[in-house]
Amino acid sequence: MSKGRICVIGVGNEQRGDDAIGLHAARLIARRQIAGMDVFEAGDDTTTLMDFWAEVDTAYVIDAIRCGHDRGCVHRFDLHDGPLPATRFSASTHTIGLGQAFELARSLNALPPRLVLYAVEGERFDAGIALSTRAKAGADEAVARLLAEIDSSKRETEVPHA
Repeated sequence: MSKGRICVIGVGNEQRGDDAIGLHAARLIARRQIAGMDVFEAGDDTTTLMDFWAEVDTAYVIDAIRCGHDRGCVHRFDLHDGPLPATRFSASTHTIGLGQAFELARSLNALPPRLVLYAVEGERFDAGIALSTRAKAGADEAVARLLAEIDSSKRETEVPHA
């Protein structure tokens, strides 16, 4: 494992409206070509997440959520604080829900040293529709917050020159 290696994983289905939030966010981040960061698109198969974060120190996952908050609202969860709240992650368009995938990884002792989920409240998940304006704005906000978090984390670990 490379010290300080980071990955970002966008989860979602491009053919189901706001379920593409994670993919949109991952593509925005990938365009920046940040050194030391790998960006992946997991599609809607959450069973692949462990493969993506196997060799990293920090993994960020971005996905859509529907839990009754304002559309586009960004939620942040640190998975080392415990399981995802079941009330927010009871329904999923994925084969295996994110909560189940994270808990499977936890039971296999396969979580990365640091794992953070940015979940954006979606509006429409119907087949064949595009990403809604509010979901896109939420994904953009999630990207900005994630990149600011990474930048802040890097500054905290930098050693000042003598």
